[in-house]
Amino acid sequence: MLHNLKRPVVQSQSEKRHSVLIIDPDSDGHHPNYIQLVARAFAKQSYNVTLCVDTSNKAIQNEVLNTDMYSFKFSLYDQKSRDNYSRIYLIRSQIHMWFKSRALIQRFHTQGWNGRVFYPYLDRLLYAIGMLGSPDQRAPVAGIVMRPPKPLDQVSKYSVASIQALALNKLLKTSCNKSRISDIFVIEPLYYEKIKAIINNRSSRLTLLPDPASCFRVNNKQTARKLLNLPAEPKLILVYGKIAAPKGVLELLRAIKQMNGNVQALIVGEGVATIDAEMLAEAGSDNIFGKIAIRRNIRVSMDEERLYYEAADIVWVGYHNHLGMSGVMVQAGQMKLPIIGCNQGAIGYYCNNYNIGLSISPTNSNEIISVIKLLISDQAKSEIMGENGYRVFSKHTPQYFMDSLIIGR
Repeated sequence: MLHNLKRPVVQSQSEKRHSVLIIDPDSDGHHPNYIQLVARAFAKQSYNVTLCVDTSNKAIQNEVLNTDMYSFKFSLYDQKSRDNYSRIYLIRSQIHMWFKSRALIQRFHTQGWNGRVFYPYLDRLLYAIGMLGSPDQRAPVAGIVMRPPKPLDQVSKYSVASIQALALNKLLKTSCNKSRISDIFVIEPLYYEKIKAIINNRSSRLTLLPDPASCFRVNNKQTARKLLNLPAEPKLILVYGKIAAPKGVLELLRAIKQMNGNVQALIVGEGVATIDAEMLAEAGSDNIFGKIAIRRNIRVSMDEERLYYEAADIVWVGYHNHLGMSGVMVQAGQMKLPIIGCNQGAIGYYCNNYNIGLSISPTNSNEIISVIKLLISDQAKSEIMGENGYRVFSKHTPQYFMDSLIIGR
């Protein structure tokens, strides 16, 4: 698997392609840093980069469109690669995004650029099918399958999820047969194996990418808690990121409430306020809520993010119906913290195969209580799981992601 791979060797200057058109149609609010990471990977290898990004989502607009355009452009590249010719198109609507992408692809071909078209989100089917089916699309296509579709045996026959799964499988198989896709990158290890079977060793190259994070310990737990003004005594279970009911927050609170022990949930991230009423109802009263949870409805900087992990004892990733990778799981591993995770998808896979934490059914309070008690009472076991997580995820860094993206290009 990924953590056993040797560090990739970048090709020589004479073997590099010259241009890349990166089309990112994802508009669900993923962080612009990810877009920048993909662009930087190519720019640092002296590609000429053209970037077309859907910024119709408010979060993207706030972070990208309201900043100085010149500064944003050069935040993509380090000093060494600033001389690369590049253009950035930040599109405010999905319809405009569609037409602009098609126009750029046509120009990419007609101007004779020696390069490729790259989709950071190849599993956005509307765009992928439309672009790959375009008569203007003759440049090599590569892309990342970020989110695996739900298995067909877990969805109803005629649901949107089943149609998406069948469509993505057919798209990959057909496009590989016609050599329309030169490279496929996959973040999630189980879906990597499925795609390998789908394309059946056809001309496309398949690569498992690390889910990039950079969250390594600097402070000890007590120092971090003091800096964050957190209590020194209780065991803290960190729930971090975009907070919503499907993250299993309510089930975790229900379990902690039943334990009556020295354990609290540390709930940090955007969205906390949106489920405050539900969390309060789960606790039963403000007084009980204050005893079982510390919640901070904030968007934190990278330095603050590290502090919250440093302050925690356990990290919660007991999400509902979550099949893909989890950045929170990767960061927990880099921090040498054990996780409590759902028993399916990539989280369940890493828990069960690499012993980085304990997997549970996210809706089963008794299971949640049992694993919390085990991790709290058996410090040696928790430390072993933390070390295992570090061995698995210490290479999942932005630099390794960029290097892996450029293998053989």
